[in-house]
Amino acid sequence: MTPVPRVPLAIVGAPAVGHVDEHGYVWVADGARVEWWILGDDGWHAPRASPSRRQRSVDNSPIVETSIRVPGGDVAWRVGAAFTDGGATIVAECENRGSIPVAVGVARVEGDAVVALDVHPVTHSSTWRGLIGSRTTDPLPDLETVSRGWLTLARRGAQIVTNDPTIDDALTAARVALLVHHGDLVARGKRGDRDVAAAVANALTLLDYEDEAGTLRLAARLKPARKGLPVVGESDVVPLSVGGDHLALLADPLLAARTAIAIRQFLVHDGGATVDCLPAYTPAWRGRSVDVSGLPTNAGTLAYAVRWHGDRPALLWEMDPPATLTARAVDANWRTDEAQGEALLTLADVASAP
Repeated sequence: MTPVPRVPLAIVGAPAVGHVDEHGYVWVADGARVEWWILGDDGWHAPRASPSRRQRSVDNSPIVETSIRVPGGDVAWRVGAAFTDGGATIVAECENRGSIPVAVGVARVEGDAVVALDVHPVTHSSTWRGLIGSRTTDPLPDLETVSRGWLTLARRGAQIVTNDPTIDDALTAARVALLVHHGDLVARGKRGDRDVAAAVANALTLLDYEDEAGTLRLAARLKPARKGLPVVGESDVVPLSVGGDHLALLADPLLAARTAIAIRQFLVHDGGATVDCLPAYTPAWRGRSVDVSGLPTNAGTLAYAVRWHGDRPALLWEMDPPATLTARAVDANWRTDEAQGEALLTLADVASAP
């Protein structure tokens, strides 16, 4: 299994309280790590040594699930940060998906030495839930609820639906990653990596998370410290490359920023006075609906949708304030200065057909 960078565990607007690695082990601020082991009928199973180990992000959120197979079936270990009366804390869950009982060992390891070990039984089809490194009198939040909270945050700002699951999922993971890393970047301020901070601030602005972008610009002393568009470097074309490795997006704020900017450039070319819709259209997109709303551009706020009538796409748009709109990759002859409307476009290959 290829190692992935450590994914930060954080609540929105706050620095990370830990990181999770490719084994599902949690690294906390003092340099120690918390490991999980499974006790089955045949003895202990360590994720580090398990050839069956798999890892994923739960619903493109910073909840990381690591699974291994033991006699009787799979066991899944999930970790994520949640807010309790003690502030940000790390919640762990161990779900026994197998047919026989197991036990989970939660070990604190300093260097190569185990300094504490707690063992908890996990019966068939049950889930153990606990805290790592803190205490609370609140009921422990379940990580499914935490994941839904992150997805709600990812639906803020500009709304973009391409109906390409690969692109839509990558954009959700990139949005979440930007918000996850925002707290750390703000906390580091001018001591952090200014290039990373600038890229994250730009991506947040381009997706209409301007409050978060403004906070980061102020903390990192980014110049120019203006609000909104234009942003520095947005006109640079960023190659669009998306896949299923959303853990890498969650771990790397620069990758998340570049992915978000690339997807935006796929949907709009913002030249200032003229805004071009769907500039990356190819025949592979024929018949696919696209919906964009609340998207900030240098000319104003853009909303548009693409619907299909046989071989011809219909473009519905709204631009506030009015500006010149084109869709050159779809129909090179179409343009409008109207604030809103609907137009039936003609694809070049359809127009030239006998």
